[in-house]
Amino acid sequence: MKLENVSFDGTSDLVLRKTESVLTSSGSVLRKLGDLYSEHAKPVFLFDVSGSMSERVAADKNQVGLADQYIWTPEKLASIRQKVAEAIAAVMSGQELSWSAQDHIKMIDPIEPGMPPTFTATDEELKTRVIQHDLIGSFHVAIDWSKPHLQPPSRIELVKKLAKQEIEARFAKFPNSRMAVIPFGDGAKVSFDDGTADEVRAVLDRLCIGMDGVNSTGTNILSAIRAGVEACRQHPSVVGLHHFIIVSDGQSSDTAALPEWVPVLKQSGIVLDYIHIGDSYVNNALKQACAALGGEFVVVNDEKSFESRFIAAVHRLCLPPAL
Repeated sequence: MKLENVSFDGTSDLVLRKTESVLTSSGSVLRKLGDLYSEHAKPVFLFDVSGSMSERVAADKNQVGLADQYIWTPEKLASIRQKVAEAIAAVMSGQELSWSAQDHIKMIDPIEPGMPPTFTATDEELKTRVIQHDLIGSFHVAIDWSKPHLQPPSRIELVKKLAKQEIEARFAKFPNSRMAVIPFGDGAKVSFDDGTADEVRAVLDRLCIGMDGVNSTGTNILSAIRAGVEACRQHPSVVGLHHFIIVSDGQSSDTAALPEWVPVLKQSGIVLDYIHIGDSYVNNALKQACAALGGEFVVVNDEKSFESRFIAAVHRLCLPPAL
């Protein structure tokens, strides 16, 4: 069966891989199987464009933190802790947060849904989070002007830079590449699907928070995956292999349903890689799905690590997952 001949609801109907012979120009399949799949597999890039992707990574391309360019007195650190504690208390009492408190609550530890927020960061972790969440101004932290002043890139800036680099390289190597680019937030939208290098370049130039009218107030990873499957159903890979690469910083609770989707995705010839960019994060449903579908779940929080992991995902030698 072909992708375009079946429906997909995430839980039942299987979207089966399309199987076709792909011949060389001489009419014989002479290339190694890995080379064949590398060229004709369809990459599907799912990029989070929710508001939090404007926040910064924790370190620069040399994995050097930038806290030393600010002045952190004991009084300032104590003040920050107090403001975070007040924001947590407001959340726990059900109060509506002020604008400043909405910023301060970003400092809490990553939490499981339904758990009370906590704040156990060390002084060094506290400094990193202030920089990462762009809260230098909110907490009135002074700059040490005796040192060079730099800022690490935002998460979306890194995604845009690496996506342009690697997609350009793929088109240079395989001019007839087929791929899709899907920005997502609360929902997802296919912005590019099986066009030219110039067309995808134009899409990536526009990559930003809330791109193409995608609601940027939340993160719905399953809606992105669903959009990817629909794109592949409309324009499937000729070798039946579809490589989904998700980059997100969202703790999307909707992924609890993902294990039910794995058989559908596997039958669709989907390999799944997930790169979480931001604080330490555990999502067992995503991690298990990546393992079942021949990809990896990784967490990065600096420019160098993101670059190496993104490139590794893009160049992964993919074969259809065993059924």
